[in-house]
Amino acid sequence: MLSSIFSKSTIINARSISKDSKIYEAFKPYLFGILGLDLEEFMRNKELRLAYRQKFAIIKSKFQSDENNGKSLTDEDCFRRIFRYSQEWQEFVSTARENTLDAGESFIESVPLDSFILMNYNQKETLEQWLITAAIEKIRAHTQDKVNTSRTPKINMPIDNNNDLELAVPSRKM
Repeated sequence: MLSSIFSKSTIINARSISKDSKIYEAFKPYLFGILGLDLEEFMRNKELRLAYRQKFAIIKSKFQSDENNGKSLTDEDCFRRIFRYSQEWQEFVSTARENTLDAGESFIESVPLDSFILMNYNQKETLEQWLITAAIEKIRAHTQDKVNTSRTPKINMPIDNNNDLELAVPSRKM
């Protein structure tokens, strides 16, 4: 029925646009949250859409092989899984931003969302340990900064008026 109204290419385009918008939503924490791309920008960029279709296909294939039950994985099931992993990845990013010296930049650079999705349990455990170590380093750096600033002599503190001068320099009684 529809084929008599619309050409095959129009139907294929509509399906492609629909799938691309779902791919955008699945990868939105990275595409929008990190790269700052909204849906409209994503849809205008044909190369990026193609790249993310390929990422989706790789991830779907990995999910399929992990299940190893002979059952075909639907796109919708794959989108749900990616969304779940996206939320988990966002938690890692949030933790990295709060607890690393570089505000999570090295984490985001080294573990983009698609790489995170493909990680196995042991790799994610290693990643979690890396974040713990990075948080400890940040605490140590913060503590060291506090120690260094507390050793600064009070005489170096700025003096605003004469009253401050009397407080900053001990008086001598003769």
